[in-house]
Amino acid sequence: MDTKALEVEVIPPARPGRRRRFNAEEKQRFLAEAEMAGQSISSVARRYGLSASMLFHWRRLAEEGSMSSLGADEAVVPESEVKRLQAQVRELERL
Repeated sequence: MDTKALEVEVIPPARPGRRRRFNAEEKQRFLAEAEMAGQSISSVARRYGLSASMLFHWRRLAEEGSMSSLGADEAVVPESEVKRLQAQVRELERL
């Protein structure tokens, strides 16, 4: 009988209370790793000390197309600011 040794990876728990920022390329790299055969969102999250719910959220944003704009180096502007500027443009065009 041939017994194969199972490979076990010990992942230390994440340290609470630290906030990290990830750019779009890093987020896409984490998601791509989670899509590889034999991987899961939860295992990738544990490996990098992330919350699995964060990766699920990033995956949903990527599916909706929201993450594509993250790499554009453009500032995110509140909708109220956009509406105000559009009204100003209409007023200037009217004049």
